[in-house]
Amino acid sequence: MLVNIVMLVKDRPRLTEQALSSLYPHTERGTFNLTIVDDGSQLGTRGVLDLTTSTRDDTVVLRLSRSKGVVGLVRNIGIHASAAYWGQGDYLYLSDNDAYFTPGWLEKMLAAWPIAYTAGFKILGGYNHPYQAIAGLEAGK
Repeated sequence: MLVNIVMLVKDRPRLTEQALSSLYPHTERGTFNLTIVDDGSQLGTRGVLDLTTSTRDDTVVLRLSRSKGVVGLVRNIGIHASAAYWGQGDYLYLSDNDAYFTPGWLEKMLAAWPIAYTAGFKILGGYNHPYQAIAGLEAGK
């Protein structure tokens, strides 16, 4: 099972670092590929991306030279880039750089997929805002 994750990044270096530092240890290697689309971030965020992703063979960073400023367009660029670079995965997960990934998040999402699919849902996603991690809360509580 392979999940292609597309993460949009636009500035906010602290949140970008938190998203990546929660994703990598809480997601089993070999279960995902990550395509980060940087929509024209400033130097601070670019530095975070360089430091955090430079040694990862499961991550690629696509830097847009000028900000597109339209989330849907940037997301579509990321989806196409992900498919071109990694090929078609079993699933596609879309994220932003303000997500916080908790232990087992991907396994739980994949376990819920058959239920959501039978109920008529075509897309399944999850989101934890960083304040939940800071406050020590889990999503849904």
